[in-house]
Amino acid sequence: MRRHFFASVAVLLIAAAPAFAAPNDPVRTVENARTITASNGLISFTMDRNTGRVTSLKARLKAAGGEFVELGEGTGKTIYMHYVDTPEPLPESGPNKTVEHPEPIQKNMIRLVSSTPEQADIMAGTLPTAKVPFDIEWHLLLRRGEPGIYTYLTYRHGPGMAAANFVQGGFVVRGVAGPAFFNNYVIDDKRTSPYPAGKVVKTVQDTTWQYDDGTIQSKYDYCVYASENNVYGLAGNHGVGMWIIIPSWESSNSGPLKQELSAHQGPLPNGPQTNIVQWIFQGEHFGARGIPIKADEKWSKFYGPVFIYINQEPTVKALWADAKKRTEAEIKKWPYDFVKNSDYPLVRGKLTGQVHLTDGTSAKDAWVVLTRPGEADFALASKGYEFWTKADSEGRFEIDKIRPGTYRLHISGADQFQDFHKDNVVITGDKTTDLGTLEWKPITHGKRLWEIGVADRNTREFKNGDDYRHYDNFLRYIKNFPNDVTFTIGQSRENEDWNMGQWMWYNKQPYWAIVFDSSIEQKGTATLTIALAAADAPQLDVSLNGELLKKLDVKNSGSAVYRSGGQDCYWQVFPITFDASKIHAGRNEIHLALPGAYPYAGHENKRAVDVRAVFYDAIRLEVAP
Repeated sequence: MRRHFFASVAVLLIAAAPAFAAPNDPVRTVENARTITASNGLISFTMDRNTGRVTSLKARLKAAGGEFVELGEGTGKTIYMHYVDTPEPLPESGPNKTVEHPEPIQKNMIRLVSSTPEQADIMAGTLPTAKVPFDIEWHLLLRRGEPGIYTYLTYRHGPGMAAANFVQGGFVVRGVAGPAFFNNYVIDDKRTSPYPAGKVVKTVQDTTWQYDDGTIQSKYDYCVYASENNVYGLAGNHGVGMWIIIPSWESSNSGPLKQELSAHQGPLPNGPQTNIVQWIFQGEHFGARGIPIKADEKWSKFYGPVFIYINQEPTVKALWADAKKRTEAEIKKWPYDFVKNSDYPLVRGKLTGQVHLTDGTSAKDAWVVLTRPGEADFALASKGYEFWTKADSEGRFEIDKIRPGTYRLHISGADQFQDFHKDNVVITGDKTTDLGTLEWKPITHGKRLWEIGVADRNTREFKNGDDYRHYDNFLRYIKNFPNDVTFTIGQSRENEDWNMGQWMWYNKQPYWAIVFDSSIEQKGTATLTIALAAADAPQLDVSLNGELLKKLDVKNSGSAVYRSGGQDCYWQVFPITFDASKIHAGRNEIHLALPGAYPYAGHENKRAVDVRAVFYDAIRLEVAP
């Protein structure tokens, strides 16, 4: 019966839809012993009073004659929240064993908070326990005339609550299984093509499957940056879209370099296609950090709101265009005046200033980031809120809608291996804090002989570095570099002759070579600085003209190497100093080798996680006479 119903709706959706005016009905709620339901004439959703799950999400569809149609996956788990922690705080790099509490909901915390003709507020959550030592509230707001649900969460910790390391939290929306409504994951302007619909023949990695046509798709192929994506979702050729709109990422960890899951296939490789769109507001993917909380520590954080948006347009392209337009409107409305919470200030401040590099180079596109005081690296921050922008061609910057408080300012990029910091930046509500001109003195080690790349924490200027959301990056190197990498300064091109990553397998030579000429034998002290955007290798051996300069102790930075990434949050910079006389007049050659690297002999039974690598950010050679 269900399959026949969806098939009928699909036919209706393809046909010309009758004219249908969106209703402006008041919001109504219905409670009984088992459920709470809210409806505004456009959207209807139901929460189970025992589990805290949203078991049904319906929309009034034009092409269904104005009838309500179920858009949820149908097994009673359409929208739900989850919480993940670790028994111990994380080490400097690399994860500990995690413990997942998929739905930390207590029955007595599920209730209808308020209901008026303008808005309904339904809440689920938990009071502190030994396993989940937080007071958590998850609110879902349905507003009059809005085709979607606003949702936010609050986490609070205080006296009497146990220590924790908050690894991951978020909520998941599961759309109708199979292609009845949704057959495209739309992440950005480039990633809008239909998702695979063939038979899964092999599970390659976690939520990474090989299909019968040989293609491999991973949920990590659809990851997004907080600085680049405010909307993503599911869209169908039948004219329905389901989106997560994030007007502000201020509450997520790691600032602009935050990378997270967005929309992907569910965990049923042999069953019907499960369509998932989610918002992970706290997570450790790609080297981000958990939130360490001590016993009895007072801490709180407000996450969201975000908007679960349902739209209707005749094509996927039109659905995506409308979703982007709606996102712009939601960003303009931020912060939402209809959210009343002491942890969500409506009166915000602004920050302005200008970055000036004292050597005269441009600060264009440098990240300007505010974090809570005391954070050493904005990309590893997690406990507070972050606000950011990029400097323009003149080094000027402006950040609006900042929560009042005291912050630390970080400026990163602009081809610098060390960030600029300024403490005690005070933001006052409804006022502008102008920092004037900030003088940033570059750290140098003499005259620059050459540089490969740009010190900005990423790999985008290298081969494949601007197109890395693929499971098979470890194979693309083998295909693109049959003779491995030999980069000649002054002749080779970074975007063609230097790969985004050096893998621990090779075609012909077990190292990468940098060839450069020196007009004289150098004198004084030389410094070779190597910055890594990501790493999953224990050591990197650096040699010059056959002599070992340094064995670099490389730390595992996260998961970018094997999870369709181009950088991690954990940034590693290694300055190597040596006697400049080792640089000869004439030809010189630097070798970069990963101990244990082995020759490529076919990739049967190899997975991305099995082939380790380092991803370079930039390499610079300087000499101080």
